[in-house]
Amino acid sequence: MKDIKIIQSKQAKAYKHQIKRVAAYARVSTKQEMQESSLDIQVRYYAKEIIFHPDYIFAGIYYDHGKSGTSMKKRDGLQALLKKVYAGHIDLVLVKSLSRFARNTIDALKVIQETRKLGVEFFFEKENLSSLDYTIDMILTMMAGLAEAESQQISSNIRWGHRSRAKNGKLHIHPCFGYDITKDRKYIINEDEAETVRAIFQMKLAGEKPGTILRYVQSKNHRTTRGYPFTKPSQIQTILKNEKYAGKIIYGKTYIKVDGLEKKSCINNGEQPKYIINNHHEPIIDIETFDAVQAIYDKQKRKQKKRKRLDLEHYEQFGYSIPHKKKIYRLQTNLDVNDEETNKQDYLISSQLPRFYHKHLSKVLYRSLNALSRKFGRMELIFDHHTNNLLSKDDILTELTDQEHIVEDYMRQYYALGRKTPKSKKDRMLLYELETLIIQESINYTALEDEYNNLEEHQQHVLDIKKRIKALTYPTQSLNPDIINSIFDGLLIADYDTIILFINVTGKKLNHHTMKNTEAKPLLHTGAYKTKGRIDTTIKWSIRLC
Repeated sequence: MKDIKIIQSKQAKAYKHQIKRVAAYARVSTKQEMQESSLDIQVRYYAKEIIFHPDYIFAGIYYDHGKSGTSMKKRDGLQALLKKVYAGHIDLVLVKSLSRFARNTIDALKVIQETRKLGVEFFFEKENLSSLDYTIDMILTMMAGLAEAESQQISSNIRWGHRSRAKNGKLHIHPCFGYDITKDRKYIINEDEAETVRAIFQMKLAGEKPGTILRYVQSKNHRTTRGYPFTKPSQIQTILKNEKYAGKIIYGKTYIKVDGLEKKSCINNGEQPKYIINNHHEPIIDIETFDAVQAIYDKQKRKQKKRKRLDLEHYEQFGYSIPHKKKIYRLQTNLDVNDEETNKQDYLISSQLPRFYHKHLSKVLYRSLNALSRKFGRMELIFDHHTNNLLSKDDILTELTDQEHIVEDYMRQYYALGRKTPKSKKDRMLLYELETLIIQESINYTALEDEYNNLEEHQQHVLDIKKRIKALTYPTQSLNPDIINSIFDGLLIADYDTIILFINVTGKKLNHHTMKNTEAKPLLHTGAYKTKGRIDTTIKWSIRLC
């Protein structure tokens, strides 16, 4: 048999080396930016640039809309991109400019230095800079610092402008239920809505419950200033606490606290100037009525504070406190397990959870850990079955294959039409339509690809969870927060006497949206025990996968 060995040319080797998996990142933070350079235009530009480049493999377009550049943590698009970069699925990232990437010098340099070690390049088109060049670190620091200073200066100028206008009694007014805004930016009373506002205040003074007031407003078919129907009692409370109905405006009720590069809205308790502009416009409610309603809320607030204080002082009286149904509670992770004086039972549970449940939840945790340590050998097949269903890759693989065929078919049509000469106006229009379809379907393909990669990561996460469960000892001697948090992602009070613990195998965030249909979540184990004390009941508990 002949032994054939192929030695590739230098040109072929170089060409093969140049093939890169390329993604792009875009961000717009204000409406003005959207007018100058819309997000759709940026996405189309980068997608076309990558998809039709012979040496690039399209790895997705990631973007953030309406997010500030001073913090990377709150930008979901950037976080998804970095996750894919660190997982080794991207070689090159195209960014319009450094300011689009980050105004935070520390975050920007940290990411660039970490990705540089992985051999991943960020290319900033406006500055014509590559993150792989070590000599540009100083340039990046200077440019990012200037961009950061510019952002802070703009924010400072805007706040100064608002305060200066407030000193002169001039403020930018916002839509308010009960008022219309004239062309010269002044409030005038909308009599139809104002009649409802007066009725709301009188009903509150008469002692009507928020739900009753809400139903009255709904019967009038009113809409909020944003055009939505009234659906929550909190919307009624907002009206009742709004000083605008008494003819005055308060500027500076809140302020922006800057901690390093982080910004946080805080209630102004004297830290910043506050401006009260009386007789700013015609009132709907007289000041006596408005103050009387505020006095009711102040009294309710004092009662709530007193109740919380009593809760903390009298542990045995916590039986009346019932949590909100369908709310996810977290287990705390900041407990120092080496501190022998710390009551672990108390600190294991989120501080938001009523203390009545602390004792019972501790017992549920003991029982659940004991059940896992004793019976997981029998549960493992059920655990694997449910996990495989939750993390099934078969459907996504089928979708990926179908999506790949769709993209390839459009590409063949596009290049076949592109070779045609001469081209009519109809041909050029069809080329543009095919280009749009290729971009959209390619983006859909990368979204499926990301979902598939996430499943791969979660399967490793599942193996880690199983390893931790198998390492449990029986019987459980103490509630170690690290062990509990490494197995359970959260708990849900499904009813007064029903507690559900969740083992998160999919990686999806636990909230009331993902937990809508609790009964549909795969059941791993269930149990119950009878309480003793002031309240005698049977606490039903279960472990479910999600």
